[in-house]
Amino acid sequence: MNGILSIPDIYGNKPLAFELARLILAKDLSIVWGLFMAANPKDIESITSIILKFFETHNRVMFLMKNAVTKEIMSTTTSATLFRLNNFASKLLSSYCKRYGLTYIKKTLNDIVTEILVTRVHEPEYSFEVDPSRELNEEKRLKNQENLKQ
Repeated sequence: MNGILSIPDIYGNKPLAFELARLILAKDLSIVWGLFMAANPKDIESITSIILKFFETHNRVMFLMKNAVTKEIMSTTTSATLFRLNNFASKLLSSYCKRYGLTYIKKTLNDIVTEILVTRVHEPEYSFEVDPSRELNEEKRLKNQENLKQ
């Protein structure tokens, strides 16, 4: 059984907890959407984090994410507001990225960034700044762009 626990495995002889988990994980996600709709806006970030953890425990994160994204796309009237509003899908994606994205970025970029910093530590002129509001000298910005490409 590849390490995935079923609802009965997790809740054992606790019928109310088992039933609540079954309702939360239902295909229509009506409990999740209802919880979001009823929640105080200042609590949404906490709620999305808890829901994400709950679905992770049940190996259903991708199911939740797919449904949230689909719901967001279906309810958006213009592409300009897609994932721009302060809604459940946006908060859920943000929570997902914080939980999984940071680890991925650290794992992927840590060695590269460390190498760059160690090899360039004695070169104060070496920079990656390309923001015109921070580096006013256009020639330096172009040089910095080249540094980024290396």
